[in-house]
Amino acid sequence: MNYEKILGDLLEQESTDTFWTGESVNEPEIYRLEKQNFRWYYKTNPIQFYTSITTWLKKVQPTPYFLQKWFKENELEYLNERLHYSSKYGTFAHIMTMLLLRNGSIDLGNIDKAVDIFWSINEMTEAKTQDELATPDQWESQIKNDLLCVVDFVQERNFEVIALEWIGSFDGSDSVPMKWCNAIDLVGEIDWNGGRKRAIIDLKTGSLNSDQVYQLIGNKLTWDQHNPDLPVDLLMNLKPKDFSNKTKFKLKNRKVTEETLMDFKDYARIANRNVNVSPSNINSMEGMLSRDSDLSSFSLSPEQYVKQKHS
Repeated sequence: MNYEKILGDLLEQESTDTFWTGESVNEPEIYRLEKQNFRWYYKTNPIQFYTSITTWLKKVQPTPYFLQKWFKENELEYLNERLHYSSKYGTFAHIMTMLLLRNGSIDLGNIDKAVDIFWSINEMTEAKTQDELATPDQWESQIKNDLLCVVDFVQERNFEVIALEWIGSFDGSDSVPMKWCNAIDLVGEIDWNGGRKRAIIDLKTGSLNSDQVYQLIGNKLTWDQHNPDLPVDLLMNLKPKDFSNKTKFKLKNRKVTEETLMDFKDYARIANRNVNVSPSNINSMEGMLSRDSDLSSFSLSPEQYVKQKHS
């Protein structure tokens, strides 16, 4: 597997082509805008910008107590490093899991090459303040463990893929006025309670908590808007555990109650009033520069950037 090309295309380009979808799945033409502090998405005809669902949810949801306590008990340098490495590993684990499921197999003996290329593209060096996911060797060991646990889930639940890394937009409604884009990790059919069910499954490499149901609600709204003929029955979080354990994964069924749905709608109304839904200008570092240059020409509006990129 040519990890240099695969990871280069995924991490350095702004296309959001999905890894795989079935013929019956609709694929909106959406692009990712990475040249910002936060992740943005856009469409080109006409040009429309969207924030990600995780971005606006984080802005309006209260910080859980256990996170407040964790922030208070640790030094800033450690916190920043821990969040950086765990976030990057999460991205890497998602990519490798989708490659495994898309291709049907993966060579664990070559995983070290993927790790090294990912670290190189992201200009990562070994962590200074922590000893978890701090080195390429630790990443290699962890990703092998996680992929083995994912395959155990596939086998135990007889998981059949409908879509991988499907990206779509939700354009708002009367009861949910906010608009956003999101990537859905897994959509597929699984064995559940003696029958076959269709599920949206969000892969987590960090801890599981009850607030994750809100992201899944948003995922379902997006999916339903584009794929009404493929309704989902379950919203779930999947977390790999230790492959040496008898139980190798945790699969959490997130039941949507009337209360959680009302909370989500309230969050969406707050976000619609207070969260910026347009990215900021993008610096253009090309062209001739002199002391008399019009410096405004080196800063593109998001619309100018999209038109230039897709011209």
